[in-house]
Amino acid sequence: METQDFRLNRSAIRRSIAPVALALAGVGAAWGDCGVPGSGNCVMPHENVGCADSTCCTTVCNLDPFCCDVGWDEYCAGEAVELCGLRGPMIEVMSFGVSTTLPGGVAVSRWDLAAYHTGTGTWSVYFDGDDVGFAGKTIRAATRTADGDLLIATEVAGTVAGLVGGPSGTSFEAYDILRFTPSTLGDTTAGTWNFHFDGSDVGLTGNTALAIRAVGTLSDGSILINTLGNATLPGGVVATANDLVKFTPTSLGSVTAGTWSMYFDGSDVGLSTSNELLDSAAPRADGSITLSTRGVFSVPGLTGNRGTLFRFIPTSSATRPPAPTRPS
Repeated sequence: METQDFRLNRSAIRRSIAPVALALAGVGAAWGDCGVPGSGNCVMPHENVGCADSTCCTTVCNLDPFCCDVGWDEYCAGEAVELCGLRGPMIEVMSFGVSTTLPGGVAVSRWDLAAYHTGTGTWSVYFDGDDVGFAGKTIRAATRTADGDLLIATEVAGTVAGLVGGPSGTSFEAYDILRFTPSTLGDTTAGTWNFHFDGSDVGLTGNTALAIRAVGTLSDGSILINTLGNATLPGGVVATANDLVKFTPTSLGSVTAGTWSMYFDGSDVGLSTSNELLDSAAPRADGSITLSTRGVFSVPGLTGNRGTLFRFIPTSSATRPPAPTRPS
């Protein structure tokens, strides 16, 4: 039997109760913790209530009282960017496929995700796989969804305790995508696992070349996928490991169905050699795609090594990819 997982946006829930909270507090009441020096940057999560910019803090808390009653979390920071026109720091979330120690002494395992904070040039643990039964797996692809969940694919098949919604209990394959809904992230990670995408239902199975190497999401609910090797998919879609294909779902979970189409043809923009096979891909809100390759790459106007992140910006509005939504 097909089941569907209807998720409520956590920020939207808090906004829906804001009118009640404001009525209890008194409409127009000043938030005493807004504008307090040292209370925290409005566009960065912190443990304090309120933030240092009094005007922006008041705007956010009038919409979302949680931010001045409980703490200034990632949703408050996102609302500050959206409502106040402030520029938030960019965080690049990535896996390494091996255990390593990053600058600053940040140790990550192959089952963890690390965050690079571009504003400060520092690293931190974003997702600690040990905490949620993922030790021993190798994360090969991961992305954040608009509501803050993580989509994760691994190098080989495995099991994870607590996984629900899958066709084989707690088991999964390298052609599948798991969805992790966090309650906390960082050095103390907690949350729940759901089976999100069954590759065997839609032509990704039986060949290691079809294992998922990179994954991304778009605002229309479609999924971008890069495979380890060449792929011939239902509907006559033929892709190399230099490309991204788009899966438009009609259902997800244990009964996955939908259609495939070509999204990004690497050979059209100078990514065609075996060194230039894609290693990661992240669509951005402006329609661009942040990429990395499995070896040295050379595209018009740019060269780099494995591990270098670079951005492809479409120049034709007629073929510009749909932009992913950012968290509300």
